[in-house]
Amino acid sequence: MILLGLRSMAQPTIPAGSALPYSGYSHPWTYTSSFIDLPTSGANSIWDLSGAVGSFTRTVEWGPVTYNQSSFPEASLYRDGEGQQWWSVAADSVSYYGRQQLLSIEAYDDPKLVLRLPLVLGDSWSDLFDGWAVGYASVSGEFTAEVTGYGTLVLPDETYDDVLRLDIVDSTLRVPFGSGPSVLTVDSLARFYKPGIPWYLAEVMKRTTFTGTTSQVSNNYLTYMAPDLNVGQQEVLTEDGPIKLFPNPTTVHL
Repeated sequence: MILLGLRSMAQPTIPAGSALPYSGYSHPWTYTSSFIDLPTSGANSIWDLSGAVGSFTRTVEWGPVTYNQSSFPEASLYRDGEGQQWWSVAADSVSYYGRQQLLSIEAYDDPKLVLRLPLVLGDSWSDLFDGWAVGYASVSGEFTAEVTGYGTLVLPDETYDDVLRLDIVDSTLRVPFGSGPSVLTVDSLARFYKPGIPWYLAEVMKRTTFTGTTSQVSNNYLTYMAPDLNVGQQEVLTEDGPIKLFPNPTTVHL
């Protein structure tokens, strides 16, 4: 049993230049096999996810763009370890440009704004994105996000105070060539950020896929950053700027 005091904490703020991935950063990323019932949010929350059962762990690495620059000309960071992904990082934002999985490429001419800084309770934004993908006539969607709480995050291997929770709805419509059905994926996510730690500590995700008139809904599953010496070393954006991506065997984590 984990006992946490019900102390009141000051509202954390993630300033510009903080919580950003950078070239040379790497960390273990653990996938769990257990269903997660995510509790409600708000001020001084305790999110106890310690009971999640890890299934496997990969090392995610971020670095400069040295591969397939032609498909992602404006990207400045590349991520490997969960497939291949392309990103750009500024002091006040992170944008996602797309991914490649074997011969399948999905690239955004108008990228997806996945993080906007500074970040405090109540902040929100919405961003439209569009691009192209192998086998589809068009790809477009909307990414909406809101900071809904702060508090303590309890993971299987570590406990973190002063964490912000970002709730996200990420909708992507893929329209095929010809008369085939369009595919709409709607990802409902909760991501947990802590000031001074690059990228998010954990993500709980539920995906709903609509293909024509049918739909399929997944359970909520957790992925999280395993403790590592790299975690927490970078507190501000360096001139190196870019990042590497999470792989995507069946589920894309952005």
